[in-house]
Amino acid sequence: MRSSSNKSQFCAGKVAALPQRHTADLNLAKPLPWRVGLSGEGVQERISRWWAELWRDIEADLDFGYALVWSFLAFIAGIALYFALPAEPSPLVGPTFVLASAIALYRAVRAMRKYAITAALLMAAIGFSIADMRTALVDRPRLERALTADLHGRVAEFQQLGDEDGRIILKIDPGLSRPEFSKGYFFRIKLRNVGRSIEVGDEIAVKARISPPPGAIYPGSYDFSKYAYFAGIGGTGFALGQPKLIQKAAGGSIKRAVERTRTAIGERVGNLIENEDLRALAIALLNGDRAGLREEIKQSLRTAGLAHILAISGLHMSLFAGASYLLLSRALAIIPVFALAGWVTPVSAMGAIAFSAFYLAISGGAVATQRAYLMVLVVLIGLCMGRRTATLRTLALAGFAILALKPELLLTPGFQMSFLAVAGLLAIFSHVSDWQRQSEISGNWKKRLGALYRPMYWLFACALTALVAAVATGPVSLYFFGQLSPLGVVANLLAMPAFSFLVMPSGVLALAFMPLGFEAIPLMVMKTGLELILNIAELTESWTGNSGFWPKLPNVSYLLFIIALLTACVLPLKGKVLAALPAVAGVAAMLWMPPPDLMVDSNANIVGFYDERGSFRVTAKRRGYVVESFLTKIGVPKSALSKHKAPRTFCDKSGCVFQVFPKTGKGEGSRGGLVLAMPKKLPALLKDCARANIIVTKLQAPRGCRADVVVDAKALAEQGSYALWFGEDSDGRLLVKKEKWAYAQTRRPWSPNQLDWSRGSIPAK
Repeated sequence: MRSSSNKSQFCAGKVAALPQRHTADLNLAKPLPWRVGLSGEGVQERISRWWAELWRDIEADLDFGYALVWSFLAFIAGIALYFALPAEPSPLVGPTFVLASAIALYRAVRAMRKYAITAALLMAAIGFSIADMRTALVDRPRLERALTADLHGRVAEFQQLGDEDGRIILKIDPGLSRPEFSKGYFFRIKLRNVGRSIEVGDEIAVKARISPPPGAIYPGSYDFSKYAYFAGIGGTGFALGQPKLIQKAAGGSIKRAVERTRTAIGERVGNLIENEDLRALAIALLNGDRAGLREEIKQSLRTAGLAHILAISGLHMSLFAGASYLLLSRALAIIPVFALAGWVTPVSAMGAIAFSAFYLAISGGAVATQRAYLMVLVVLIGLCMGRRTATLRTLALAGFAILALKPELLLTPGFQMSFLAVAGLLAIFSHVSDWQRQSEISGNWKKRLGALYRPMYWLFACALTALVAAVATGPVSLYFFGQLSPLGVVANLLAMPAFSFLVMPSGVLALAFMPLGFEAIPLMVMKTGLELILNIAELTESWTGNSGFWPKLPNVSYLLFIIALLTACVLPLKGKVLAALPAVAGVAAMLWMPPPDLMVDSNANIVGFYDERGSFRVTAKRRGYVVESFLTKIGVPKSALSKHKAPRTFCDKSGCVFQVFPKTGKGEGSRGGLVLAMPKKLPALLKDCARANIIVTKLQAPRGCRADVVVDAKALAEQGSYALWFGEDSDGRLLVKKEKWAYAQTRRPWSPNQLDWSRGSIPAK
C-alpha cells in the first residue's frame, strides 16, 4: 500500500484507521500468507475476504486522489481501442460514446450509486474521441505514385545526418511547383553533402525522386506510413543533385533561434573534444543531436543496457534541474536579501524551471523529454508550496497533457518505455520509503552501518532502479527492437555513478559557462566520464555476446505483459500478486505464437525463410532496412547478414527457386520442404504456376495459377506485406497452416494507398 504520510499531505486526519492498515500490510513480523494454515478457514472464505479487502483498499486509493491515475488508464484504453479497430469508425461513434457515458455517470451520481466503472467508461470515450478527432485534423494530401520532380518550397525542419548529409521536411510552394502539388504537400527529402548550409525557414529548389510513404515491412512491424500520416508527410525520397538556395529565412523566429543555438553548442563541443565517438556522445547529451553517433556505439550501449542515457528523459532532466536548483540555492543563500526573506527556495525552483525549459528546447523536445519536463515542473512547483508531488498522479498529469494533444504517441516505443519505467520506479520506491520508516530492520541497519549506511543505500537504490527499469521496459524492448540486456543491472551499477556525478553536472556547468567562453574545463570532466561509460559498455557487450537478441514478441503476449506491469504499478500492495496472471499468460502466448516461417516485404523484393537445417535465410544481396527488420524479427543481430544470405544456386535472369521449411528444419518424418519461386519474367511465371507451392512476384499471376500461395502485384496492392506459418498433415507433408497480411481490405486513413503498393509492377498479359 502507498505511504500514509504521503496521503496525509492531501487529506490529513480524514481516516484515522488508514495508517494502521498500511502498517499492517508492511509489518515484517506478520506471518506470510502462504505459511498460514487453512484449517480454521476455508479457501473460498479466505479468497472472498482477500477480495473484499482489496476492493476496500482500491476505494481508499480513489478517495485519496488516485482516481486521476485510474482515469488516465481508462483514457489510454480508449485511445488504444481506436487505433486497434480494423476499420475507421463513423465520426458519430466518438461523440455518441461520450454522450452515453456522461448520461450514465450523471444518473449514477444522482442515484448515489457507485460510479467508478461509469467514470472509467467516460474517460475511455474521451480518449477514443480525441484520437478520432486528431486523425481527422492532421489529414493532408499524400502521393499516389512515385515520381521525379523539380520541387520549390521552404524548409520546415532540418536534421543533420553525420557531418555532411542532412534530411529536411520541405513545405512545397503550390504556386511554383507542379500542378498536382497545388494542395500543398510536405516531403521528407535526404540531401547529400550539404553540411550546415541549409537552415529552417530557407527557401530552396531541388530536383528529387519522391515516393509515397512506405508501409509495414512485414505484418505487425513498424508502419512508417502511420508515422508519416500524423507527421503530415506526403512523400519521402532523396535529392538528385544539390539544392539551390533561393532566399535565406527572413526574421528571427524562435524555432530558427533554437536550431542555431543547438548548432552552436555542437560546434563548441566539437572544437574541444577530439575523439569522434566521445564528441558525438557529448553532443547527443547536450543538444539531443544523435546524428554523429556511429551504429556500433549505439549497439554497444543497447547491448549493455545503457542506451537510456541517449534518450534525454527523466534521468537527464532531473539531474539537470537538480544541479541547477542546487547551484542557484547555494548562490542565493549567501545573499542576505534572499536568505532573510525566505526567497531562496522559490527563486531557485523558478530558476531551475527556466533552465529545464531551455534544456527541453535545445534537446529536441522528444516525448520522453516532454514527459520529464512536465513532471519536473510539477515537482518544483510543489517544492515551492511545500508539497511532495513525485507520485503516480504527477505521471498521470504529464500523460494527459501529452496524449490530449498527440494521442498517436501512445503507440511509440519512446512514450511507452518512458512512462512504464517511471511508473515502476515510483511504485517500488514508495514501498521502499514505507519500509524505511516503518520497519525495525531498517533502523537496525542504520545503527550497524553508521556512516556507511548512506553510500550503501545509494548503491542499493542504483541496483534497484536498474532492475525495475529493465523489467518495466523489457517487454517494450522485445516488442519493438527484439533485444534485451542480460547484464544491464551490472553495467548500470558500474556506469551510473560516473554519469550522475561527472557527466551530467559537468554538462550543466558547460552549458552555463558557454556564453562566457569558460566551458573547456567542464567539458574535459564530461569527456572523462563518457570515456569511462563507453569502456564499461564495450566490456559488457563482450560478456553478453548475442545472448541479448530474442524474437520479437507477438501482439497478444505484449499486451498481456503491459497489463501485468500496470497491475503491479497501480494496484495496492495486497493486489499486486494479480500481476502474475497476465504475466504467465504472456509467457505462454510467447511460446505458443512463434515468429512466421516465411516473410515477404511489401514490394516482393526480399523474402525471409528457413532452410532444411532450420537456419534463417534472406534473398537480399546487401544489407538494408528490410533485411535488418527481418533479422530483428527472428532474434538475430542486424549485422549478421553474411551468415543468413540465401544461396543463389537456382537463380538466373528469369528468377530464383528455393526450398523452404518451418523453423525446426527438415524433421525425421518430413517428406521435404515446399518450393518457393520468385519469377521475374512472364514465361518463368507460367512455368512456376504449375510446379511451385509458393509464388512471390512483382508480376500479376494468371487466374489459373495452381500454386498454393500466390503473392503477386494484385495481392500486394490490396493487402501489403505477407507472412505465413507452416504445419504438417497426418502424412508428414508440409502445408500452409496460417497466413497474415499487413493490411485488411478496409483501409484506415494512414494505410498506404493501394496504388502505392503496385507502383512499378509489370502486369502479365
